[in-house]
Amino acid sequence: MPGKGGRVISTAKEKLQLRFLINKSLDGNITDQEIRSFHKLLNDYSDLEEYYIKCVQLYYVLSEVNIASELNIINDMMLDDQAWSDMAVSENSAPRIELLKPEPEPVSVPILESKDIKLPPCKKSLSKSEIFGFVMSAAAVLFIIFMVKFAPQKNFSQEVATLTDLVNVEWGNTGSVRVSGQRLYSSGKAISLESGIVKIKYDNGVDVLVEGPALFEIVNSGIYLNYGRLFSKVSKSGIGFSVETPSCKFVDLGTEFGVQADINNSAEVHVIKGKVQLYAESGKQDEFTTIVNENCAVKFDNYTKKAHDIPVHTEAFVRNVSSKSNVIWRGQDSLDLADIVGGGNGFGTGSLNTGIDNANGRYSTNLNFTGYQVRNIGFFRVSLPFIDGVFIPDNIDKPLIVSSYGHTFADCPDTSGKFRSGIINAGQLHSLFNANDKMLTLAGQVYGTDDSPAILMYPNQGITFDLAKIRKSLSGVEITSFSAICGLSDSFLINDEQLAKLPECDFWVLIDGKVVFSHIGQSPVSEPVTLNIDIQRNDHFLSLVITDSSQSVSNSWSMFARPMLNLHSIKSN
Repeated sequence: MPGKGGRVISTAKEKLQLRFLINKSLDGNITDQEIRSFHKLLNDYSDLEEYYIKCVQLYYVLSEVNIASELNIINDMMLDDQAWSDMAVSENSAPRIELLKPEPEPVSVPILESKDIKLPPCKKSLSKSEIFGFVMSAAAVLFIIFMVKFAPQKNFSQEVATLTDLVNVEWGNTGSVRVSGQRLYSSGKAISLESGIVKIKYDNGVDVLVEGPALFEIVNSGIYLNYGRLFSKVSKSGIGFSVETPSCKFVDLGTEFGVQADINNSAEVHVIKGKVQLYAESGKQDEFTTIVNENCAVKFDNYTKKAHDIPVHTEAFVRNVSSKSNVIWRGQDSLDLADIVGGGNGFGTGSLNTGIDNANGRYSTNLNFTGYQVRNIGFFRVSLPFIDGVFIPDNIDKPLIVSSYGHTFADCPDTSGKFRSGIINAGQLHSLFNANDKMLTLAGQVYGTDDSPAILMYPNQGITFDLAKIRKSLSGVEITSFSAICGLSDSFLINDEQLAKLPECDFWVLIDGKVVFSHIGQSPVSEPVTLNIDIQRNDHFLSLVITDSSQSVSNSWSMFARPMLNLHSIKSN
């Protein structure tokens, strides 16, 4: 756009360039080439001479109260006469403010030859309107300076995460009520967790589980752990997430890792996947730093100010929780189906000698095995979280339903229809004729204990587990396979008469109604059969079935020993 003397009017780009060069000159860092660029701007654009004077004047005013030291933060609105005039009018009724003016510090500005800049001639007198405008503009400037310099600054918090689940939580902060789904802020306030476990999901995809007792604080780029234990699973979008303790800082490099912060300010990190950068105070001017690799752990001792390697504990930290199914997963590589039959979550919370009454599908702590039940046709739903239902297998006129989705066992054989009521998390068996308090054994190995679990299923019974619900409760964990040992207990072989008429039974494993494993004619003296069946991600139901192939069910104490769903943690995206 043409200006005075044929020169053009500057745009925002040229104004920004000029402010940059003025700032470099004031800092004493301007080069000869930049000085030439500075003069060229003034020569080429007719309005930049006056703009230069305004910049330096405003810089001087702001520097007096130590508000600004760089002209790059000044925008054109601050230099616009109309803007100042508008603010002056709005300040006409503002109360008077008295300020203590600090001693001004000398400010160096570019010294330009008079031939470079021609200042407008000074007027000997000012009109009343000009005087009023000047006073109001000065008042507006002083008001802005006062607000920036002296007004109390509000510490704005920012939403950064969501509280997604809580298990057995007891908060230590009085008056604080936190529920699932609540948004969390980087407010600078510590959160006290007396007991229980909370799951937090950051907006950048990072999952954090904190186990009480703990004291922690949500921050924008991570979490500050004053004391306690936590586990973080960091996605690709969250790389750089940090966990800070009073003595250490752990920066994620794309990982799954646990941190324990002690009351004495010592801290340790256990890296399950990926790498973590550890920064720690060494007691000297230079801080200690190291990279902790996968399957490694390091402890920083706050007393000695030294870090040393320690054994990595893969199951020391809670990695996932589900309040709906009461699941607390600490990284175990398998889930126990016998424990689920006993009313547990698959990780040891179930009770021995309890299970499901197959006559009605109810969980019971007092099952009766002394008498036989007759055929009870139908599929019965079970109220336990991970069990879909139970059924009596037989080749009847209509298809045998084995799941709540209507899957059927088309290859089911003819059976006697007799069974002893109950599918149990096996242990000692009571009131079984002369077999009081005997333990279940396969090839002499005891099963039905906490360390060697077993599902006892008298022939002609079936149970279906809901794999989809198990996956949902363990988000981020994949079920890779089902493994077990099949057999009839040999602990009830008492005399030769029993050996002469051995019972036999058949073992079946179904996925969504389809047979994926079968073993026919197993007896108490047969070698136990080990099985390992792959589970696909879209497999929904797993059914375990035992039938009486010989039509003889006496002393057929059949079982799936060590029935495990094998797990694998899915890598974060």
